Amino acid sequence: MDNTKILTTVFIVSTILLACFIGTNMNGETLTGFLGSVEYESIGEWEYTGNQISDQDFRNITGLETNVKWKFFCNTEKVGETKDEEFEFSWNNCREKSVELFLENPGEVEKLRLRPSRQEAVLEGEVPEEISKLENVEKIDLGKNSLEGEIPGELEELQSLEELNLEENKFNNGIIKLEGIKTINLSSNNFSGEVSLQSFENLESIDISWNDFKGYIPDLSGNRNITEIKMQENNFTDYHNSSLSNLPNLGESKGVFLYGNSFSQQDIDSILSDIRENTEKHGIYNMTLDIKDTTPPSVDGFNDKDWLQEQGMEVKVQYVSLVSLPDELVTNR
Repeated sequence: MDNTKILTTVFIVSTILLACFIGTNMNGETLTGFLGSVEYESIGEWEYTGNQISDQDFRNITGLETNVKWKFFCNTEKVGETKDEEFEFSWNNCREKSVELFLENPGEVEKLRLRPSRQEAVLEGEVPEEISKLENVEKIDLGKNSLEGEIPGELEELQSLEELNLEENKFNNGIIKLEGIKTINLSSNNFSGEVSLQSFENLESIDISWNDFKGYIPDLSGNRNITEIKMQENNFTDYHNSSLSNLPNLGESKGVFLYGNSFSQQDIDSILSDIRENTEKHGIYNMTLDIKDTTPPSVDGFNDKDWLQEQGMEVKVQYVSLVSLPDELVTNR
């Protein structure tokens, strides 16, 4: 064998050995073989709170509710995986601030849950754009973390998404267009400004409480599937007349919660009047209306409130002292 052939053979063998070394983690497991070329796909690099990530942190965020198969990598090393509804670890701690998450067949996942089961938040930073790979996902729950920034526009690509829970994070912008969404929870974030729900035609339940929304509460007259409304503890100051007067599914053992805003007496009266009109039209009595605010209703508003309570509805409004109430109301209280 001449020298040229010997050198060529050595080069080829060396290249193969080097590739195997680079593609193998500390446990001797080849990443490409472990992940597969199609079965597992990354849904992004997620930032974590704290200085290191433990196996308990992974257990806390995954929930293990959906038979979804996960692979977790930190610095190209596998740190955990789900297997037969159990969670297994080959290495207990990740000392980086981020971990890449891989899902088996993300296009087949119907529910994504990355929610801590303990009190402390686990995820931080922004939601990776790779979340758009969950093309058939129906439910996403990222609640009670420390995620921030805008709601990612990639969620608009998820045509099957029906439930979105982002409560108790630090999102501050981006009420995106989600035409098929039925349930959305954006409570306890940092949202501000005015809000419109005209692109939420199939909405059944909305919770945007404990933010800093201002101006008019969203006009809900076009959301005829709505059953529950939670918009309390914001800075809403105005109400669209008739917004709550023709919602045939409103209530149904749930309610309308608008307390802790800054409505005028006229707005409070209009809300009570519209709820009464809606009740007369659709016969919905088993619900709660809570508009306890800094402003009490007028005489007409109190009359509507009394009528609703007579029908069995729980109604909470702001009272003033009996001394300042009109005579016709004092006798009834």
